[in-house]
Amino acid sequence: MYKATRISQGKYLYRGYQILNCGYYQPEQKIVWEAHDKETGEAVAHAFRKRDVIYQIDNLFDTDNIVKE
Repeated sequence: MYKATRISQGKYLYRGYQILNCGYYQPEQKIVWEAHDKETGEAVAHAFRKRDVIYQIDNLFDTDNIVKE
């Protein structure tokens, strides 16, 4: 089991991806979280809960069979 490491307020590092708090999304009245690949800067996942972003990253590793540590 991997754990998200807090970098600063609203920023976490998880398995080589940076998870960012993008702020409040008014129409849904929820906080938006987004994961970016640290090497390419490409957004790979977004959700309304950080837990869901982490789940999507884990699914990327399971389907691609890649190791990024």
